Amino acid sequence: MESIDGQPFDVIVVGSGAAGVSCAWRLVAAGRRVAMLDGGRLPAVIPPDVPYLEYRRTEQDQGALLFGPDYGAGPRARDESPKLRAPSLRYVFEGFTEAYGLRTTGFTHCGSLAVGGMTNAWGGGVSCFTDADVAGWPIGRSDLVGSYRAVVKRIGVSGRSDDDLRDFFAWDEDLQPPLPLDDAAASLLAAYGRQRSGHQGSRFLLGHGRNAVISEDHGDGRKACDRLGWCLWGCARRSIYSARYEVEMLARQPGFTHLPGRFVNEVAANADGWAVRGRGPSTGDHFEVSARHVALACGPIGTATLVLRALKLTDTEIRFCSCPPAAFAVIRPGLVGGAIPERVFAAAQLSIVLRVDEAPGPIFGNIFSPAGLPVSELIARSPLPARSSMAFFRAAMPGLLVGNVFLPSELSDHRLILRSDGGVDVTWRYAPALDERLTRAVRRALSGAMRSCGAWLLPGGFKPDSPGSDMHYAGTVPMRADPEGHQATHEGEVRGLPGVFVVDGSALPSLPAKAHTLTIMANADRIAGIIDRRLKR
Repeated sequence: MESIDGQPFDVIVVGSGAAGVSCAWRLVAAGRRVAMLDGGRLPAVIPPDVPYLEYRRTEQDQGALLFGPDYGAGPRARDESPKLRAPSLRYVFEGFTEAYGLRTTGFTHCGSLAVGGMTNAWGGGVSCFTDADVAGWPIGRSDLVGSYRAVVKRIGVSGRSDDDLRDFFAWDEDLQPPLPLDDAAASLLAAYGRQRSGHQGSRFLLGHGRNAVISEDHGDGRKACDRLGWCLWGCARRSIYSARYEVEMLARQPGFTHLPGRFVNEVAANADGWAVRGRGPSTGDHFEVSARHVALACGPIGTATLVLRALKLTDTEIRFCSCPPAAFAVIRPGLVGGAIPERVFAAAQLSIVLRVDEAPGPIFGNIFSPAGLPVSELIARSPLPARSSMAFFRAAMPGLLVGNVFLPSELSDHRLILRSDGGVDVTWRYAPALDERLTRAVRRALSGAMRSCGAWLLPGGFKPDSPGSDMHYAGTVPMRADPEGHQATHEGEVRGLPGVFVVDGSALPSLPAKAHTLTIMANADRIAGIIDRRLKR
């Protein structure tokens, strides 16, 4: 057993991603003794602190960083996010499938054993949920407001508070200034502004993105984004938030112990309260750590697996949800043939909201500059032959914008089962409403919205992505007012496992079509406050 001074910890946090660090921060600040366990994987390479395009022009040996020995090969499909194939992010996803004995049918499963979890491979998009977004939950927005405030101050968020997306993002406090737009994005937003009276309160809204990307220095070595264009690959300046940075900061706090390289495969009651057990992935040695309470933050698939094992619910099918995704590309013809910007912010510069009659709620998307992407990513999605695609994209790049859209999670109906051998099966299902009719309606709405701003959807430039590639998973151990089976209370405590809490996306019963990480972090902070109050009893 591992402990401090021979005593069990107050709380064990399993997982060091966004939810885990938010839970740990509040508990450590309250003086609690916290142990954090994770798979311990760290990046092997960090992109250089020079502009991406300069690197592409001048660096002789680009292969290891940009392409690797098998870039684009292997099990990852071309209709998935390019970050799933970036060699510098491979460590984020490595080992997850094998660790959980995961088998899937047509579902692009994503999870992480890395320090910092999935925040090592995200674009930093954030938003807050409204009362409408949490309809049907056992908590309301008011239960999260204080935690939203604490998290935003801690991680740093940039964006505008006075554009047409203000109500959608639902938060305008403590924002750093938005990052500058490149010419294509700026011209699209300007064209939207000229038609603004026709859009107000309408079916199409456009504005600056909201990102956990700092535009001003944020302390502890995190520097303001300098628009180097490496957003897909990692950030040498630490401008894009990663929970890994906060794990480093927590490790300097009294009462916090980071135990990397421990993969937890069991949670069980013992004399101290709870024990987490497993093996070190590198050594294979068994370990056991005890605490009065356990906070599970290893992602919706990992957390659900531990809960089902603890409850001995094998061969029990549970539902979970995700936000069906699609990708698109548009062009501003007047900018074709111009100069490619030397510096670019390659995460979400703009965000878009569409309302489509056939959809059950607003559709949300982001718009990016393609200047930080390998041209191979664009060619792979082009209907043209490779040589023609290469010539086209070289000329079109200054006027090109790429993006994604997400639909509400109620259009998904996935299933997870814990097998009798301890492994996990995941199958995907979309609701019958997500049919070709809805896909066509979304494509038409997006095309019309872009045309109103003087941009054109490229032929073949709208394509649904594979189920699960959105990485917006939730609801495997949902909070309910009256929980049953494997579900959790409104406080995040798992029914039948008193003292075990779920603090990650597992606990969220549903997802609107918007960025969800900030809400996961706020809910983890809220539940940490509940755990702290329990410890005072």
